[in-house]
Amino acid sequence: MANAAPINIVWFKRDLRLKDHAPLKRALQEAKPLMLLYIWEPSLLATKDYDVRHWRFVRQSLDDLNTQLATIAGSSSLPAITEVYGEAITVFNELHSTHKVASIFSHEEINIGCTFERDKDVRKWIKTHHISWHEFAHNGVRRALSNRKDYVHYWNEVMNATYEDPDLSKLQVKLIPFSDIALKEVRDRLDPAVCADHASFQLGGEVEARNWLRSFVKGRAKGYTKTVSLPNESRTHNSRISPYLAWGNLSARQIFQTFLKFKSTKGLAFDLKTWYTRVSWRCHFMQKFESECRMEFLNVNSAYNALDRSHDERFFTAWKNGQTGFPLVDAAMRAVDKTGWINFRMRAMVISFLTHYCWQHWREGAVWLGSRFLDFEPGIHYPQVQMQAGTTGINTIRVYNPTKQAQDKDKNGVFIREYVPELAALPNHYLAEPWNMPPLEQQFLGVEIGKDYPFPIVDGASAHQRAVESLWQFKNQKDVRFEGRRIMKKHVKPGRRWQ
Repeated sequence: MANAAPINIVWFKRDLRLKDHAPLKRALQEAKPLMLLYIWEPSLLATKDYDVRHWRFVRQSLDDLNTQLATIAGSSSLPAITEVYGEAITVFNELHSTHKVASIFSHEEINIGCTFERDKDVRKWIKTHHISWHEFAHNGVRRALSNRKDYVHYWNEVMNATYEDPDLSKLQVKLIPFSDIALKEVRDRLDPAVCADHASFQLGGEVEARNWLRSFVKGRAKGYTKTVSLPNESRTHNSRISPYLAWGNLSARQIFQTFLKFKSTKGLAFDLKTWYTRVSWRCHFMQKFESECRMEFLNVNSAYNALDRSHDERFFTAWKNGQTGFPLVDAAMRAVDKTGWINFRMRAMVISFLTHYCWQHWREGAVWLGSRFLDFEPGIHYPQVQMQAGTTGINTIRVYNPTKQAQDKDKNGVFIREYVPELAALPNHYLAEPWNMPPLEQQFLGVEIGKDYPFPIVDGASAHQRAVESLWQFKNQKDVRFEGRRIMKKHVKPGRRWQ
């Protein structure tokens, strides 16, 4: 054990910001030397749930924090955030043996199952070594909440509270420059693509997050209400702050209080209200997931375990590669693969297509989409996937018709033509249903269905009818309704449908 004075650690996870950061604020109030730590965990990097795009965003966020901290400290000789490659227990063991850890400060993490198991192991290790772990609630989510009776009151208190802003002026005298941990060596162990920016994806970082939020509330929000369901126009008029919320570049409280500040802006008030009504659901779903995290793997309504949805690799491969023969589905799947983002309507539609039209189990699709969404937030993702897949037993069943969605939401075919360029030459009246194009027209336009673009992998009309009939019949079964009452009691506030 080193003879140096004991240190404290702020463990950054999905909270990559300096503003409104309770663990950092609390750690800076103590007299001990301080390490700001991010752990690149091999087991987490290897999961199917995450992709290079996510770790690139994290790396960009860490670089942003180091840039900000260098300005505050007046020096850029060493990165302020210590990055280490290894499993959490191994890293903490090594740090404790060389520097003697007194306390760890972090936010509670709402993430996938393996991180929950990791935190349980860390808690056992901390107890064994007599170290204090100060965990702070994050984004209005409460641990071990048995029902929603008092949740709204709690949430309002959290959102209206003063920001937990750290006194960063104290950082200069407390921060420990751990020169024995080489950042270059750590990052050399990552996929090279993590350390290379990609023009098709939003940049990570707290500064970028504030810029996106500011541009939205000061102008881009105009037209949000009319365009929120349109796959092309929503890319501009949507706030696009979801990745920054997912990775903690912004807190939910910052969004709430920004909305309060700008909600009466002339010409934007209605659009901002519509936007925030949707954003406010975010914490509701995260709380739902925290209270019943098994929904990452299992049907939230266990009665749906009897619903026969087996995995067919042909359907799944066509779906994930954007080769289903339904242009809007394929455009959405290719867009999210290329850019990391599609709007909510398209997310609902592609899940509906996989689970309803192709009659596949939601689990494989959920993991794949999570790996594509730059804003992958498990606490929102899994409850939403199950809601769209129709396995909750309490939500209205929605079976999206991809042809009608194309005709209604992409009337001029701008989105389809951008992401399914093999159909770019088609006139609008064939673009949603290219399989109806006569052979002579195909020859004239130079697009052969079945060769240049696939025939539909399912018959749309019969698939839609089967899904509607099967799902509604199943929802009316006694055991589904019984389990639905349990779900309502646990996740919905008495007297209010949405809570």
